Amino acid sequence: MEKGGDDRAIADYDEAIRLNPSDVAAYANRGDAWSGKGNFDHAIVDYDAAVRLKPNDAHAYNHRGKAYFDKGDADRAIADYDEAIRLNPRYAHAYENRGEAWNAKGDYARSIADYDAAMRLNTSNAACAPEAGHVIECIKPSATDPAIHRFDNPSYVIFNDYSGPGANLLVFLPGTNGRPPGPVRFLKEAADAGYRVISLSVNDVPAVGVYCPRKPDPDCSETFRRMRVFGDATLDPAIDNTPAESIVNRLVKLLQYLDRKEPQRRWGDYLANGAPKWDRIALAGQSQGAGMAAFIAQREKVARVILFSSPWDFQVTSGHVRRLAPWISGPGKTPPERWYGGYHEREKTADLIAQAYAALRIPQDHIRVFQRDLPPAQQSADSPNPFHGQGISNPAYDQDRAFFLGRSP
Repeated sequence: MEKGGDDRAIADYDEAIRLNPSDVAAYANRGDAWSGKGNFDHAIVDYDAAVRLKPNDAHAYNHRGKAYFDKGDADRAIADYDEAIRLNPRYAHAYENRGEAWNAKGDYARSIADYDAAMRLNTSNAACAPEAGHVIECIKPSATDPAIHRFDNPSYVIFNDYSGPGANLLVFLPGTNGRPPGPVRFLKEAADAGYRVISLSVNDVPAVGVYCPRKPDPDCSETFRRMRVFGDATLDPAIDNTPAESIVNRLVKLLQYLDRKEPQRRWGDYLANGAPKWDRIALAGQSQGAGMAAFIAQREKVARVILFSSPWDFQVTSGHVRRLAPWISGPGKTPPERWYGGYHEREKTADLIAQAYAALRIPQDHIRVFQRDLPPAQQSADSPNPFHGQGISNPAYDQDRAFFLGRSP
C-alpha cells in the first residue's frame, strides 16, 4: 500500500476503534497499515491488542511474528509463528514465514522443513497433482506476499521437465470469475510448446465491462485497467485494489517466491531490478484477462501477446452507440507481428472485438475468427454468451492455438 493510502487507512481504523474498542479486525488491519509504513513497534502494539481480544487468532500471531522479524527479532518471530501453526496446523503462510526466520538464524535444516511444509500445503489442490511429463504446482498469492489478502485462489504453474531456464515464460490472465488453473488444455499446449506457464490468480471483480460502459469518463477503462495491472491510485473507494493486489505485484512476488524455493530453475531470470523482464514473457488471456494482457503489451514490449475474445472496452454514447475505449487505439510498445487474437463470430461482442483487433494493429493473418456451431444443448438460455470461451477450450481449434503459440501443428 502506498504511504498516503496507509495514512488514510490508519485514520479510518482509528475511528473504527474509537467507535468499537473491541473490534479485533480493526486492530489487526491497523497493524498491517503500520507495518506497511515500516513502523513495526506501532504494528506490534496493535497485534498485541488483537491477540488479547482474540487469543485463538492465528492470523494475528502470524502478522505479529512478521513484524518482529522485520524489526530484526527472529526469536520472537518464531515464537509467534509456532503459536499460529499450533492454532492452525494447515497455515501455509506461517510455515513460510517461520522458514524465513530459521533461514535468517542459519538453521537451514529447519528452514527447509518449513518451506517444504508450506509447499505441500500450497499444492494440495487436486489440479496440482504431478503428471507424466509436466511439473505442476499451485501457490497461493498470500504465501508469496502477506499484503495480498483477497482473491487468494492458488496460481497454477506448469512446465515440461525439459523446459530449462532459457524458455520464455507465458503468463495467462483468466476472465471474470475465472480461477486458475482455468483452460488447462491451452496451458498444457503452451507447456508442450516449450513455455513455462503461470495461470495467475488475480483480482477480477468487478469487471471493467460492468463498471465502465455507462460512466461519463471516456478514459474510465484505461484508469480501471491501470489500477488493476500496476496498482495505481484506486478508481473508486468501493473497489478494493491496493498496489499489493495488482497483477504486476502478484507476478513479481510469485516469481521471487519460486526463485527462493527452486533456485536451480532460475525463476529470477524473468525479473530485472524487482520488475518483470517483459521481453522474456509472453502474455495470454481470456475475456477481461485478454484485455489486461493487451493493456500491458501496449505499455511494455513483451515476447508475444495472445488474446481470446477481448478487449472490447466501450462506452455507451448519448445515442446508445457503443464506442471503443480510447486506450485501445493508442500507440503500443509491442510490435504488431507479436500480436495474435481469436474470437467466435457469434459472440455477443464480436463486432467490438473485430474493431479492437484492427485498432491494436494485429496483422490480419494473425487473427482467427472461429465459426463452428455448438450443439443446441450447449446453447443454454442460462448462458448469455455460450460462444465466448470456445476459442481457448474447444479441441476443434487446437491448430489455431498452436499457431498462436508459435508451434507447428
